[in-house]
Amino acid sequence: MFFENPRGYIVFDCDGTLVSSKEAVICAVAEMMTIILNREVSIDEARSKYGPDLVYTANQFGLDPVNSELQRNKLMTTWKEVTAKQSNNYKLFDGMRKLILDLLDHQFQLYVWTARDRRSTLRILDDQNVLQHFLELRCLDDTTPKPHPQGLSEMLEDMPKNKIMMIGDSFTDTQGAKGFGVESIGALWESGITKEGFGDHSADYWASHPSECLEIILNKIK
Repeated sequence: MFFENPRGYIVFDCDGTLVSSKEAVICAVAEMMTIILNREVSIDEARSKYGPDLVYTANQFGLDPVNSELQRNKLMTTWKEVTAKQSNNYKLFDGMRKLILDLLDHQFQLYVWTARDRRSTLRILDDQNVLQHFLELRCLDDTTPKPHPQGLSEMLEDMPKNKIMMIGDSFTDTQGAKGFGVESIGALWESGITKEGFGDHSADYWASHPSECLEIILNKIK
């Protein structure tokens, strides 16, 4: 959806923020790493090494996709193949659809910035019937991965920074937001997500349920 003169610009992370997906992602990580490492990777091992994005998770398995083009291409190809086979185990968090619609009612332009590949991101958001509400997306295979703010810059470079807010459930979201010069809301509604998990990259605001975000945003962006 496009607004000619939006009130502001709200960027959502996908996994753990828009949709509940942790267990499905962990299963995908286990299958992907079993293929790449040519050994059995259990769900428990995948869970213990799972992190905020694919690069971090790969690092925990001894891979370095940032500095190895061969590893990077293998990682992306295998991830896409694995996630393409997954059934739709992803659901919007309770209250998320209402938040999206409320933000649109207040004429906020909506975006997605995710560490997930574009094909599966489009499928998940389309399955949940919310894809049409987002003007633009930046995904893992579109741009330099989080926490580098290039994805934010590509979508919002010409927009006033004081009119932009990022909502995400990991330090890569808040670190990327700070790198771009905008404020963020730390999303704490996914099971296991805590303020402490953001480490040195604390959010500017915190929300334990999607319903808490609207008031924060309206108070910040007049």
